[in-house]
Amino acid sequence: MIQRIQTVYLILAILTIAAFAFVPVVRYESPDFKLVRALAGWDVKHFYEGYFIFLNIIFLGISAGVALLSIFLFKKRSLQSALTLFAILPILTSAGYIFYFFQTKESSLDMVYTPWNAIAILPVVFLLLAYRGIQKDEALIKGLDRLR
Repeated sequence: MIQRIQTVYLILAILTIAAFAFVPVVRYESPDFKLVRALAGWDVKHFYEGYFIFLNIIFLGISAGVALLSIFLFKKRSLQSALTLFAILPILTSAGYIFYFFQTKESSLDMVYTPWNAIAILPVVFLLLAYRGIQKDEALIKGLDRLR
């Protein structure tokens, strides 16, 4: 139901999750020569047993999928609020993975975090606002049931 404010917050959270997947999160710079390369969020990958595993995009996809699913669960408010809180965990895992991956990676190039990393905070804020809206709806419904 689009007229509910938590639906708007969930849509904004999905859009900011998608933005975090495509903005440059790390920039490689070389002090010796003019090499500058920006690495987008979806391009953060882990090499495991001969395969590249894009863990960052997997975490962001899970979070966006759970947030999208919770939009359509407006009749089951308790499940919707639980899924909204659960969607925060993959976002924080994704941001933590980016910082851990580039702090432990050895390279002759300088790695600089871009200001776009702050966009990882926005989906968490939107999901918490959506959770607050769901709880207000739940309190309103309980208040109306009490009046009957």
